[in-house]
Amino acid sequence: MKAIQKTLSFLLAAALLCAGLLPVCASESGDFDYRIQDGGAIITHFSGTDVTVTLPDSLGGYPVVGMEVDAFQGSITLAHITLPDTVTALEAEQFSSCTALETIQLGAGLRKIGVSAFWNCKRLRTITIPDSVTSIGYYAFSDCAALETVYLGSGVTEIPNGVFEMCRSLRSVYFGENVRTVHADAFFGCFHTDGDVYIFDRLTSFSDRAMDHFAGTVHCFRDSVIDRYARNAGWDVTHFTLQKLETALDAPLSVAAAAVSQAVPTDGLHVFGIYVDESNADAVIPRREITDYTVEKTMVFDQSGDARIPVQYDGFTAYYSVTVLDPVTETGIVIVSVPGNTVYYASALPQTIDLDGLQVDLLSSDGTRTDVTDRCTVAGTALLNTPGTAQISVQFGAYSASFPVEVRQAALHLTVNGAPVSGTVLKKIGLFSAYRKNPVMFGAGGIEESLIRSVRWEIAQGSGMRVDENGTLRYTNFFAGTGVVRVTVTDIHGAVQTAEARVIFYRLRLQLPLRFSRYL
Repeated sequence: MKAIQKTLSFLLAAALLCAGLLPVCASESGDFDYRIQDGGAIITHFSGTDVTVTLPDSLGGYPVVGMEVDAFQGSITLAHITLPDTVTALEAEQFSSCTALETIQLGAGLRKIGVSAFWNCKRLRTITIPDSVTSIGYYAFSDCAALETVYLGSGVTEIPNGVFEMCRSLRSVYFGENVRTVHADAFFGCFHTDGDVYIFDRLTSFSDRAMDHFAGTVHCFRDSVIDRYARNAGWDVTHFTLQKLETALDAPLSVAAAAVSQAVPTDGLHVFGIYVDESNADAVIPRREITDYTVEKTMVFDQSGDARIPVQYDGFTAYYSVTVLDPVTETGIVIVSVPGNTVYYASALPQTIDLDGLQVDLLSSDGTRTDVTDRCTVAGTALLNTPGTAQISVQFGAYSASFPVEVRQAALHLTVNGAPVSGTVLKKIGLFSAYRKNPVMFGAGGIEESLIRSVRWEIAQGSGMRVDENGTLRYTNFFAGTGVVRVTVTDIHGAVQTAEARVIFYRLRLQLPLRFSRYL
């Protein structure tokens, strides 16, 4: 029984191992104990006593991706630590109560800082959150009594509740340029005497309790959300002032030289304002993209080379370059795609030409093509009266091209009283001959009369029937019968077509009293 239990335990462990629910192995390297899980090394314990520690970026050939909660938690000797770029997350209370910790350098691959990750790190003085971090947990740096300076990276979009609560020594906070929301108690118990908070213009929501009893100075853009809030709250405010403009292009821009005015290219143009703090010239203010700049809409680019295009905003001017190429000459047009419908039936009347799907490009000497479909002249109608292939002309200025359409012979078919014949024609006859009553009025359909040269009607099969030159069929027999009517049409191009229809003449049996029915 015990042997069976051991075997089952082994199989269960093996299954969990294969599913990734158990670590692959546990090892140690120097002062680090670690385990391998999901292709990464996780530090489980640090046994060293050094005050300065640099975590390796790999252990056992695996990248170091994280640490267990108690690997460093509560250390009383760790003063300085550097994390590798391979670490992506700091768990809740990861370095909490590391009372000797003064500095920590976070890696560029870090994305998450957990709840209370640095709670009660009493000697931590400065923290710089890299741009890669997008999530900071509640109370992440609360009760860091010596914390003086905070730099938030551009990946941070909100500052949760209590993140810097009771950081009594806090003097300078630089918000990331993408911070949009600051929650209640984010800076509770901070800035009781003085301090500087640098907030940029992406901020849209600021809790009334975010900085209770604030006694410092807010540095911000004029007329921003925080500027209006701070002035209403009676806080000291200083503004960022524009110092100069800078431009940047996603890709080089160019135009062809010409003696006429052309549109100024602005695709991919970005304009940035460079600002300085009115009260602190050393403060680093991220450049601010400006969208309501002005630039000339048209200019004359008549000389090859580089043209400097002025951009203006708030009394400042910057320039960007446009390369003026040698003049380009037009060489012709080419039909890139023909309409979807290119089949027509011969007609003596003009027909509307379907242009849906047509694309025409203008060719230039520099090899470029320009779609000029909407600017071309194409005949809206054409006379297509001859079966075969016809050319539809396309005109653009002095250039022309054409595309072919197929003109098919119109298909002949018979009609009865104007309606197309489908199948056999049934005709009831009465007690007397149908010669004078109820004739069948046949006609030749499918070909316009203007295209017909001659029509010939005949009885191809059957007797007792007559058809005249107009297609009127009469039946002369007293009894029921069948026959075939044929029409032969020759058009103005000499093409001959025939069509036939089978006709059945029938008589209904009279329902008379029984004493008379024996005579029928």
